[in-house]
Amino acid sequence: MSITRWAVAALLTVTFGAVPALAHAAPSSSPTPPGTSRPHSALPSQQSLAGKFVPVAPKRLLDTRDGTGAHGRVAPLGPGSSLPLDVSDITGNPSVSATAVVLNVTVTNATQDSFVSVSASNFVPSVSSINFRAGQTVPNLVTAPLYGDVNTVFLFNHAGTADVIADIFGYYTTDRPGGSLTTVAPTRILDTRDGIGAVGPGATLPLQVTGRNSVPATGVTAVQLNVTVTGPTASSFLSVFPSGGAPPNVSNLNFTAGQTVANAVIVPLGPDGRINFFNLAGRVDVVADISGYFTANTPGTLAHGGVYETLATPTRVLDTRSDGGPVAAGQSRALTVSGLHSMDQGKPTAVVLNLTVASPTADGFVTAYPNGSATPNASNVNFMAGQTLSNLVVVPVGPDGKVAFYNRFGRTDLVVDMFGYFQAGPDLGIESLAFAQSTVDATNGSAAVDLTWTVTDSNTNVNVLAGDLVLRRKGSQPDTYLGQSVTESFSPGGCCGSATFVSGDAHRSTYTYRLYVPPVSDSATTHWVVSEFALTDDLGNHLLAVGSDLDGYPGAVLTATTVAGSKGPTYQTLEFGTVFDKPYLYSGVTNTAVYHIDPQDQAEDFWRGSITVSGPGGASFTKSFAQAQVNGQHLDSPCQDFHNEDSCAVSVVFPKGSAPGRWVVSKVVLTSNAGTTAVYDNLAAAPITVTDNIALNASGFRVTPDVVDNWRSAVDVSLTMRANRSEVSTITVDADCGVLSSTPTANPDGSYTIPLRIYQGSSSCTISGIALADAAGNVALYGKRYLGTPDPGLVVNRIPDTTPPSVSSVSVSPATIPASQQSSARFFVTVHAAIGLTAINGYSEAVYDAAGKVVGQSVGGVGQAADGTVKFEAYLSNPVPPGVYTIGFSLSDDGRLTTAYGPPNGKPMPGGPLTITVTEG
Repeated sequence: MSITRWAVAALLTVTFGAVPALAHAAPSSSPTPPGTSRPHSALPSQQSLAGKFVPVAPKRLLDTRDGTGAHGRVAPLGPGSSLPLDVSDITGNPSVSATAVVLNVTVTNATQDSFVSVSASNFVPSVSSINFRAGQTVPNLVTAPLYGDVNTVFLFNHAGTADVIADIFGYYTTDRPGGSLTTVAPTRILDTRDGIGAVGPGATLPLQVTGRNSVPATGVTAVQLNVTVTGPTASSFLSVFPSGGAPPNVSNLNFTAGQTVANAVIVPLGPDGRINFFNLAGRVDVVADISGYFTANTPGTLAHGGVYETLATPTRVLDTRSDGGPVAAGQSRALTVSGLHSMDQGKPTAVVLNLTVASPTADGFVTAYPNGSATPNASNVNFMAGQTLSNLVVVPVGPDGKVAFYNRFGRTDLVVDMFGYFQAGPDLGIESLAFAQSTVDATNGSAAVDLTWTVTDSNTNVNVLAGDLVLRRKGSQPDTYLGQSVTESFSPGGCCGSATFVSGDAHRSTYTYRLYVPPVSDSATTHWVVSEFALTDDLGNHLLAVGSDLDGYPGAVLTATTVAGSKGPTYQTLEFGTVFDKPYLYSGVTNTAVYHIDPQDQAEDFWRGSITVSGPGGASFTKSFAQAQVNGQHLDSPCQDFHNEDSCAVSVVFPKGSAPGRWVVSKVVLTSNAGTTAVYDNLAAAPITVTDNIALNASGFRVTPDVVDNWRSAVDVSLTMRANRSEVSTITVDADCGVLSSTPTANPDGSYTIPLRIYQGSSSCTISGIALADAAGNVALYGKRYLGTPDPGLVVNRIPDTTPPSVSSVSVSPATIPASQQSSARFFVTVHAAIGLTAINGYSEAVYDAAGKVVGQSVGGVGQAADGTVKFEAYLSNPVPPGVYTIGFSLSDDGRLTTAYGPPNGKPMPGGPLTITVTEG
């Protein structure tokens, strides 16, 4: 489709995801992994806060075509598989953790129509990031959140095979100063068709961004664009990068001759406020629309621009197919976005949406814009008739809390999903922030200093003003810190932490917190600083100040005299998994091994560490972990604290294709809260076996018998399989029944058998895992117990109970008593019942008078004798008048089948009504 000058897609920024209800739908999602629970930051009252944007020099992190970022494995991403991408080093500072990463992800060489999802967990995703057809090369900008200490994003491919490329352009964080977002009405800032001319082969086109189109002349760190190429004369790619350097080895748009392609771009600015566009081959026209920019504030000042927040899960907020019908030509549809779902209260400044058009009746475009403003001369999605197409956009929110969608031609349905939002804090402020004294001698171990702060909110409608602050020991370099962070939340109610509300209201309030200063540090002098301060109110305003933002509060620095630490932490235990985990992993999929280590440091306390796992061929993976203090308590993930002894669960990701063989923890590095480090090297701890089921494998799995009668006693069955090797030494079985041995019996036909026991009363036995091992150390894994392995689907079922209890005769004794003996009489019912598949285990009985009224009843458990006899007691209320009373009862068996005899609605009583006669006297 040719591009028009007034209908160039103004795609803004993207988070992971597309509309799963449309083409290339993703399967159902799995829950967030345990222990992560969305802790983008350690702020207890603002866990959805991703923070501010920090641009980085564009760099290629992943290319499956040459093994970059894929642990040296050169292979496309296979069907139904995921690839982990470690982003732990993108900040270049171990004190700074990213909460989300901005990647340009490109799919190429696809063999089948499919989608790729970029997410924070190794579970089957519910949304897609890039939809593509076989043979297409498709890019998309992705903002992927990170969970907890994982620092890994996973790229999942649904079907076929495809090469995947990922380039990094920046990250969000709450640990260092960054840029806050200012949105602008989508505005065209470049169109080479207007006199500049197409960009030639190998040529670079510069573009001045700052000082024009509402962009400030200074302070801008990155710009948010939609870049479109049109009319290319050859297949090529376009790179957008900051001025002042050579074109990086990254691409933003890939295209073929004659193709029109658009993609979102977030790009850092060069020192002169410019960006460059590089075209590899042929000639191509370039169009760029700006929709926002990120600004960094001067040290010592507070920025009140938009900070990024994420929703707990992507949320569908509009689907015109079931709500309102298609949008007609020349019409707009408004959508309220303020306060939706897990969004904080109040109006966001902008929302991150995935906008999809479905079943359009004509070629056209759709534009997203703030409701109440004029429709801009730009578009978000350009499409042809009948096409389903989506792009994700950041849309400024109108003063009424709404965004609008304008359709230019024909009629089209719209589907809109929300992924996150930006909120600003123009009304919020920090009036004062200072320690009670600037210095303290902490060497005696009992030093404590109060920190006092006053916060303000000028909005007259505010009811609650609260926040969090983080205290850390300042490092020798900017934005570096030492030891555990101390995080405290504060609010007028004083919910959770140790901060004390002193006085005030929602417009101005004062708090204090007593910092107990540790006596041991990395040197004789330690500087405690407030490294982060976050404010929020019930109207949705947010203010985030980090690092040098707080330089305007010189009293927020405490200089402590301390004692230098002497030695690093020790540990006693290092093991794989739990007592229930087998030391095996399958390399046919991306997998995770969890190691447990107990760092100990009574004098200085544990801060952080890493473990290195090494395997065949010199392959190794290193995973870092750390401890932090929030509201006076240590976080329970990844480490749980027990009196200065931590138990840490460290998750190490093993990518698909990891080398089969023996893997061990070869190195442990532990650092104390005082900065002293201990290195434990040349280890061979916590061994596990990684297998690809090639050297050793099995087939022909069966259980005999697979239907058993275990109603009255346990039944033994045999699990049998064949192996490709004759030296199988153990077969470990996971099942919800008894496994009698792990030593297999070698059968004459070459198969192996393991005995199982189906216990009495068990309804079934599912075999969830089978692990074969031979004398050479080879392992083969099967079943759902081992992620990604083939599942034989073995289940032993109990034969069903289809025959309810059946009675052949019944009697009661005594059958007649005088009225005077009622108080001492006991009536026993004897039933002769058939010996069925299941045993009779319960009864209920009732005694009725001539009018059908219940005059006695009971219920209870009962046994059945070997001859079929069942006995129970019937109860007659005392006293009853002389007369004839009729007994009705029911019997139940272990299969929960029941048969009733006699009144009120049971079968006829064998031998006639069962009665008790009460006579005069």
